[in-house]
Amino acid sequence: MSIQFRCSDVLGSTNGAYGYLNFNVYKELIPADTTRLVYILSDHPDRKKGRPEHHQSQVCGQLIEHLANKLRTFLPLAEVVAHRGGT
Repeated sequence: MSIQFRCSDVLGSTNGAYGYLNFNVYKELIPADTTRLVYILSDHPDRKKGRPEHHQSQVCGQLIEHLANKLRTFLPLAEVVAHRGGT
C-alpha cells in the first residue's frame, strides 16, 4: 500500500482546493489489522533547493515523519516506511 504525500508545493499554496487530510482519516480508511507494508512517498528534500520555498521542505519532513509515527500507532502489525524522492 502506498500513500503519496504531496507536501512542499501544497504547504505554500494559497489555493483553497489543496490541503492535507487529517491524520485520523488514515485510521478510518486503512484496516487496523493490516499487515502490509505502508509506504509513504514524497518529493526529494532537495527538490526546491535554491528556491524561496525550500524552507518548506524541512517542514514537510516533519509532517511526513509525524504521519509515519501516527500510522505506526494506528497499524501496529504493518511496516511503515517514509521515503522522500531519489532511489
